[in-house]
Amino acid sequence: MLADLRGAPRIAAFSCAIAIICLPIVARLVTGPRGAFVHVRWEKSVDASARQRLEVRFRLADGEQLGGSTWRYDLLDPSRGNIRDLVRAPAVEDTQHIDRSRFTLVDTTRTARRGRIAYGGMLVTAADRVALALAVIAVLQVLLHWSCTLSLLADNRQRPMLLAATSYLVITALLFRNLLLVLPTHLCGELGDPLLNTSTVAWNAKHLPLSTGWWNFPAFAPLSGVTAFTEHLLGAYPLTSPIIWVTGNAVLAYNALQLLTLPLNGLATFALVRELTGSWIGGFIGGLAFAFAPFTGAHALHIQMLMAFGMPFALYGLHRYVKYGAMRDLVWFGLGWFSVMLSNAYMLVFFPILVAFWVLFFLRHADTRRWIAIAATVVAATLLVAPLLIGYHIRQTAYGLSRGYSEIFSWSAGIQQLASINPRAVLWAGWLPTNTDYEQSLFPGFAIIALAALGVGVSVRSEAQREWRRVALFYLAGAFLMWTFALGPEVRWFNVRVPPRYGPYWLLLHLPGLHSIRVPSRAWLPATLCLAVCAGLGAAWLASRRRGKWLIAPLATLMIAEGWFVGPAVQVPTPLPLHVPPDALVLDLLRINADDGRADPQYLAVVGNYRVVNGYSGYSPRHIDPLRDALADHNLEAFVPFRKRSDVYVVARPGLEPQFATWLESLHDTEHLIDSGQLKVYRLRRMGSGPPPPLLLPLPKAGETPLTIDVN
Repeated sequence: MLADLRGAPRIAAFSCAIAIICLPIVARLVTGPRGAFVHVRWEKSVDASARQRLEVRFRLADGEQLGGSTWRYDLLDPSRGNIRDLVRAPAVEDTQHIDRSRFTLVDTTRTARRGRIAYGGMLVTAADRVALALAVIAVLQVLLHWSCTLSLLADNRQRPMLLAATSYLVITALLFRNLLLVLPTHLCGELGDPLLNTSTVAWNAKHLPLSTGWWNFPAFAPLSGVTAFTEHLLGAYPLTSPIIWVTGNAVLAYNALQLLTLPLNGLATFALVRELTGSWIGGFIGGLAFAFAPFTGAHALHIQMLMAFGMPFALYGLHRYVKYGAMRDLVWFGLGWFSVMLSNAYMLVFFPILVAFWVLFFLRHADTRRWIAIAATVVAATLLVAPLLIGYHIRQTAYGLSRGYSEIFSWSAGIQQLASINPRAVLWAGWLPTNTDYEQSLFPGFAIIALAALGVGVSVRSEAQREWRRVALFYLAGAFLMWTFALGPEVRWFNVRVPPRYGPYWLLLHLPGLHSIRVPSRAWLPATLCLAVCAGLGAAWLASRRRGKWLIAPLATLMIAEGWFVGPAVQVPTPLPLHVPPDALVLDLLRINADDGRADPQYLAVVGNYRVVNGYSGYSPRHIDPLRDALADHNLEAFVPFRKRSDVYVVARPGLEPQFATWLESLHDTEHLIDSGQLKVYRLRRMGSGPPPPLLLPLPKAGETPLTIDVN
């Protein structure tokens, strides 16, 4: 193919090859030594949230806890100024592998971990990214413009989808490359939400959904109905449960789900955009824009936010139904709606708003039959989920679970956060403001904005694309509408309220049940889908232009780079080295003495078939804070409500709770069962004689407190 190049194209190809080879080398010669591993011991007062903010500030990546408050990091900014600030920070107790007098790295020969592209100074980072982008652009240009490839794709309607699926899978594999060799034992990012969700899919596989046993998730014992404290993830049941039944490994099942969600999001959007434009390139870019948007990286640890393929699938069915009037397309819409209802509690609120807007936008008053057909499909699909929703309502009402206005307000996005990126983002780190509250990072990406603007502009102004006009206007308006909901009940610019002062979300708070939704900024997920469709329109127009098609590959590359994120693979905890009877309770001090954002206790409870007194979820029972205070004061009354029902096994880690372990061993009725150096397990026998009461308490009545801790 190079032989066919003449003049400027040949010079451009030769220059590109030289740049790919030389740019990284020249940058390294200019900037000097690369980053390296460092150890940082944080002060005891630094909690998980503060530590994450400090990691972003000092460019500490791929954190790995070595024990206690000591962490190992890949220091991405080895400049003298950054090291000096790190060493002198009040939150840092000590460091290793750093010359604390000269503020330099002791060992500068180590390479960055896990094949990271970006390390060291900003110039090296930029050079690496440009070189990689040039290589990817060259490959994409060959694929997109090689006449033989295009002719093959034109012969068969399924080949573009196969190419898109392969591309999405490869990109996903590269994003989660740290995970690929450790799928059965590690999770991406941290042991908080990912481990909680792993526990949930494991629990689903062990119980018949909606059965009495299924509702009693083994956390916060002896309370019942705890499944309603967090997401149920039943939308993942058809994939994760068979894997667990065959392998017995919930971590493997969760990781399989994680690796498939992004390609499924991309393929569903591919089908939607190709249906709207008739262009497979437009569909491919639309799928890329939704599956790998920057907002995806912000929620890489929230699998329920990644399970978003039901939304484009439902819209695909709606557009086809309006176009062809076939009942089978209503079935596709119903399946998509059903998937949304089972996958994400937030989309139970936000996606119906977008669908209602779609119906008002595309259906005329004369389309009474179609109005009725769509409404009947929504009702039928929702009725299938009604028992689940009613079960959640009963249990959350029994415990008085809801979100206060101030909490909802604090999780809302500000107008300025359209330009903020999340701490895991790579490309614009150091250039755009980094939002430590990643939930509110709404940066859509420059490539997506450019293509979306092009798609809307061409659709509105060009007579050749007149049939796209309504589609472009709807998805542009839909993105704006969903963004207004993401702003929460009050519209703010840098915490200053601006007109119209109250947003549409304020009206939602007056509807029953809406106070259970904590994070308004998650409304940006359907807005991301709308922008992806607009971007697909822009790409479809470029693909129809002889010269314009050459812009698609660079924009696609930029799109992938803007959505790129990093995160370590963290090993899940191993089961307790002893058998705990199913009628006993376990108190794991990891989640009682320190709120460190880890879900180890309930994961171990699900794996070990026992119940834990503590837990990790979106809601916390009222007795947990008094229990934590009583244990911190070494008050024996903390154990009484639990010992009246069962033996209590106490799990302590001497490195984290040395004083508590010493106090517990001083009690006369404590049985010391395990001492492995890093783990100690004790048993406190049940108090009282006679047959024990039922292990689980019944659901409380309205206003009733099911469990109290006497701290007086």
